[in-house]
Amino acid sequence: MAIQLLIKQISASVILALLITALPAQAGQPAGNAGWMTLAERALSLQEAVGKAQQQFGGKVIKADPVRLQGRSAYRIRMVRPDGRVKEVMLDAASGQPLRRQRK
Repeated sequence: MAIQLLIKQISASVILALLITALPAQAGQPAGNAGWMTLAERALSLQEAVGKAQQQFGGKVIKADPVRLQGRSAYRIRMVRPDGRVKEVMLDAASGQPLRRQRK
């Protein structure tokens, strides 16, 4: 009986430790996670940004991610245009306006 109780306590401790290590990624802005945004930073959801990009530029969206660009929250949307070419669009998450990337 004592062994079973000890096993339950150890299991609970391991689960708790795993949950605690996973919480920082959910609770705050972890370093290196450029896609994390607060609700205040984005007026546009990812789905709305995808719709806006399709409406403005045409084509089929193949990938969409939240990113930080020049210190601003944005969405990077990759799409295949009707002519078969791939286009990458950056939309400001607050305004929905296209952003230009600065080339290095």
